[in-house]
Amino acid sequence: MAGLVIANWKMHGSLALIEAFSQQWRGLPRLSGVDAVLCPPTPYLGAVSEACEGLLLGAQNCAEQVEGAFTGEVASQMLAEMGCQYVIIGHSERRSLYLESDAQVAIKARSATAAGLHPVVCVGEALGQREAGQQDKVVSEQLLGSLAQVPCDNLVVAYEPIWAIGTGRTASPAQADAMHEVIR
Repeated sequence: MAGLVIANWKMHGSLALIEAFSQQWRGLPRLSGVDAVLCPPTPYLGAVSEACEGLLLGAQNCAEQVEGAFTGEVASQMLAEMGCQYVIIGHSERRSLYLESDAQVAIKARSATAAGLHPVVCVGEALGQREAGQQDKVVSEQLLGSLAQVPCDNLVVAYEPIWAIGTGRTASPAQADAMHEVIR
């Protein structure tokens, strides 16, 4: 698998930003062996797809359900039809704000895989868990629960230490390497 850089715009952006970004994107050299994925808010998927040739498209979330009366949800198959190749699943914000469980993450990952998408399953520990030395246990449990019966052929695991998101703190290379060993 090529190296992978995934940018998540969260609930930021605009059509004007996409236009400005696409102009910069067109001027950037491409790195051999590195794929770039942009995950804009869902309403902007089409605009990014049209404006940013050579950039892979990802969604920030998908529904557990395939179809039905689920207002506001977007099925994995719909995302695939919109040109997405990747979908972020189990982001810490989804887990904390919407109380998404490992079991729900697994359902979404299976749905994404069935639709031909690469699920990007996020795992990570909170600061208190790291300070208590529980990071390996926490992430291992997330992996086991989130990947239950999920085919791993097209799967991406993204380690995001929750304590480093938007805090100005970063994981050291040694901390990231140690966690990558746990994940492997």
